[in-house]
Amino acid sequence: MKSGISSGKAPVKKVAVIGSGPAGLMAALFAAQGGGQVTIIDTNEHTGRKLLVTGAGRCNLTNADVAAVRYACDNPVWLNEVLLQFSREDLLHYLDSIGIPTFATFDGWYYPVSESAHAVADAFDAALISLGVEKMLRKQVTGVQPTANGLNVLLHRDALSFDRVVIACGGKAYPAMGSDGSLHGIIHGLGHKFHPVNPALAPITADMQGMQALQGIRLDADVTLKQAGTAIGKTFGNIIFTRWGVNGPGVMDLSYLVHAYSTKDMGLEFNLLHRHEAWLRYALLNEAGLNLPVRVLVQSILPPKLASFMLSLVNIPADTPRSKLSAGQVSSLMEQLTNFQLTVTGTRGFEYCQVSSGGVAVEEVHPETMESLIVPGLYFAGEVLDVVGPCGGYNLHFAFTTGAIAGQGAAG
Repeated sequence: MKSGISSGKAPVKKVAVIGSGPAGLMAALFAAQGGGQVTIIDTNEHTGRKLLVTGAGRCNLTNADVAAVRYACDNPVWLNEVLLQFSREDLLHYLDSIGIPTFATFDGWYYPVSESAHAVADAFDAALISLGVEKMLRKQVTGVQPTANGLNVLLHRDALSFDRVVIACGGKAYPAMGSDGSLHGIIHGLGHKFHPVNPALAPITADMQGMQALQGIRLDADVTLKQAGTAIGKTFGNIIFTRWGVNGPGVMDLSYLVHAYSTKDMGLEFNLLHRHEAWLRYALLNEAGLNLPVRVLVQSILPPKLASFMLSLVNIPADTPRSKLSAGQVSSLMEQLTNFQLTVTGTRGFEYCQVSSGGVAVEEVHPETMESLIVPGLYFAGEVLDVVGPCGGYNLHFAFTTGAIAGQGAAG
């Protein structure tokens, strides 16, 4: 995808971009490069504030495995059309052009070479300045009104007139950074279907009674979310046991499903052994091996603290020699290690989630321009749309992609 450069023949479009998160920044830049007269409006005192918390401050920009199938979206065909317009290569090339060179980790997570979200936000801000984008900061949008010639953006008592408006206000994640959902009712009032907004990529809360010994333990595990015994989502990733539940990508990738179903009879099931199940079973039953204590064998795969806790759950003394284990004890231990279960009670709130689910129904947005099919001249980008990706740069990629498409579309 290439940003269109104005030939000077078409009238210059006045474009407002509401929100200066990743989607808003990209929309403003592409609209300006497309020849638009762009104003970016945000409640914060600096642009790009939400970028600062991405990737734990390292700014995980995109992922080698970006594809529609990796996202939760009611219309995968729509999403595929969107992603095809602005590829990962397009994004990386554009980032490089504004002073953000990147690198990929072995598992395909892309970061800026600086590994600094602050450096990324500063580069975007410098690009805005170089393209003459006007910034209206510390401003609260109170309404968007279609007019005969475009749209008005209301700022308390002021009504600013624009030809096109891009809404990139985000969802409700990180409300302290301005994503408070205050524009969601306005969007719904304009006639758009707006799906309920809930925490996504959030830690999952669980009944941790009797699980105090697990607090602080971190490992990689296979995780299955079940509702009434039926699997509704599976993933693999890093998890961290806490006093209130479980954190980490391994459960956060499933958290949007907690709000899509009833939490009644909902549970998390963990295979703590992942690919090492066969080895441990063999080690526990191998008569020719050394007669090692069972704790040594189990903690060869699991953190010692977790190994001790799991052995206590099946009433096997940690120092029991391997040769003294009965077949029944081995079976019970392996069952506990591969099917450890917790009862789900919900998720942590918006202040703890990386993104939120819900938002504008994508079938009401044109995939080639991000223009509303309900209100001409109105465009959407980023988290305000009802699309959620897993941890690993997917959501930032979607924000950048839709921002680029919306900005280019708004510039005409």
